[in-house]
Amino acid sequence: TKQEVMNEIITKSKFFRAEQAKVAQEQAELAQSLDDDYRDIRKMMQFRPNKKSENEDLEKRLAELEKQMSNVEKSSDAPLPPSAIAVSDDFDDFLLQAKRLAEDQRAKAADRLKTPEE
Repeated sequence: TKQEVMNEIITKSKFFRAEQAKVAQEQAELAQSLDDDYRDIRKMMQFRPNKKSENEDLEKRLAELEKQMSNVEKSSDAPLPPSAIAVSDDFDDFLLQAKRLAEDQRAKAADRLKTPEE
């Protein structure tokens, strides 16, 4: 009868909706587990920091090293041995070169010059 057909259609519809919800739930769980695995893998990987953060880190390290060097120089009134002076000079050269490299900026592109024909 017509009532039985309608009940069958409703039952099938509910069954298919339940199946779709089950599949959607399984896919969501799979996606969540993949996201968690990706986070774990990403933590293991070492990404190269960007140029700005590298310069900031270099400046911080240089400032710390300069403080340490000034503290060492202030704390010791006795003359330094020649080997320490050589190391100190090399270190000063290194600091100077590192500062230059940190402050060095790449050239910017200029406007193109026109040829005489243009």
